[in-house]
Amino acid sequence: MNRSVPYDSAVVKHKEGNIYVYIEKYFKDDVTKKVEYRQQFPIKKHVFNPYRVHLNYYSYQPYYFYVKKDSTAKRQVRAYRYNLNSDGAIKEEIGVTLWDRNLDDIIEEETIDYKAIYNYNEKNQLISKNYTELGHVPGLPDHDAEFYDTGYKTPFEAYTYDERGNLTSFRLYTDEDKSKRRIVAKEEYKYNERNNLIWKRKWATFVYGSHFKLINDLEFNKKGDVAKVTTFENDGKTVHLWYRFEYFGYDEYDNWTGFFVYLKDSKKPFGTGKRILEYYKEEKE
Repeated sequence: MNRSVPYDSAVVKHKEGNIYVYIEKYFKDDVTKKVEYRQQFPIKKHVFNPYRVHLNYYSYQPYYFYVKKDSTAKRQVRAYRYNLNSDGAIKEEIGVTLWDRNLDDIIEEETIDYKAIYNYNEKNQLISKNYTELGHVPGLPDHDAEFYDTGYKTPFEAYTYDERGNLTSFRLYTDEDKSKRRIVAKEEYKYNERNNLIWKRKWATFVYGSHFKLINDLEFNKKGDVAKVTTFENDGKTVHLWYRFEYFGYDEYDNWTGFFVYLKDSKKPFGTGKRILEYYKEEKE
């Protein structure tokens, strides 16, 4: 098995004061390769993408072994490998960790974190993922769902679609077996006759205490931006509060530049948001 990684890369550095506390490095060849993987349906903003692929990167924390003199955080590479079927769709995803403990760009050790098998229906829509060979309880890269303290180590994802091919639901379970599993994360979606997203319900997946609200409904305007958010009590029925967004600026690319946010029916906004967007022209070789 090839443990090498390409050297042509982009580096992201995180600093606190004069100390680099975290460094990530992404590989351009990996980006070029994975962007060619065929997507099964158009990607929609605010809708979970079951076909998303993950980039290889290495990361390390120089703060620990330069300042704290602790060498346990040596550089590691997180790599995601994909096997394709005959029509170019992904049939298997493999997550691995490669260790460069001497920081000499030579990989000394490789461990498999998980494998995910992709399952399709007769319309070639991805309907589920089976996770196998987990090396540890994972923080899955697709979303922020956590399995810590659940006692389960066999995640199972399931997806449904409407007659027009729009994703209508996403579910993350602790097991494929219906008699054993419990649900960890889920989202539901509704669309208008033009296939534009108009409503989304999201169940929170990472909650430390009962005072957090688990269920949120999002409604969207004609431009696909969030227009209203309704937060429910944990019974899923009682409305805790709701607030709405009013956008007052869009740029030439139809991206918003400013908004007011109102609590319930208030006529006076309690918050304002503004942003400046900077665009870069892609240079062709």
